[in-house]
Amino acid sequence: GLVACACVKGPAIVQALRQFPRAQRSMVGYFRTQEARNVATEMRRREWLNTVAVPALAATQLLAGCSEEFLHEVAVTLSETQHREDVVLASSGAPSCSMLIFLSGTAELLASTGDKVGTLKTGSTFGEVSLLGLFSRWMGTVRSTSPCRIIEVTQSSLQRALEGSS
Repeated sequence: GLVACACVKGPAIVQALRQFPRAQRSMVGYFRTQEARNVATEMRRREWLNTVAVPALAATQLLAGCSEEFLHEVAVTLSETQHREDVVLASSGAPSCSMLIFLSGTAELLASTGDKVGTLKTGSTFGEVSLLGLFSRWMGTVRSTSPCRIIEVTQSSLQRALEGSS
């Protein structure tokens, strides 16, 4: 549909709010409510980073031994995804530049032939070679066998943290 936009400069807004004090009170109330929600969201995000993301990164063989500060820098742009059973999380031969960390759940690891070659579970990782840029494609297929929670660590998140630590 049609979208219309208007640019209202500061002085016009001030004048309108003076003329319509009830609207001003309503807007101030809305702003304060949104501000409180933003603070709560930020607190939940910080808690997730400190209790889920950073510990998950620290538990990987690739990043074990890195400082908590560095791991936080890697984690700050990451998020958690949830997947149902029987979802392809990585497809052999498809482009990739990331690593998967399993926070919960299970998945089967399949060779390019379709043969099962392993099982991934809570704490497992897949795709370290892609994260490091050694391969640009997934080396196997990963299909969830139960509901899963996953963090996908991207090359850009790792690179950003590396550039920030130098």
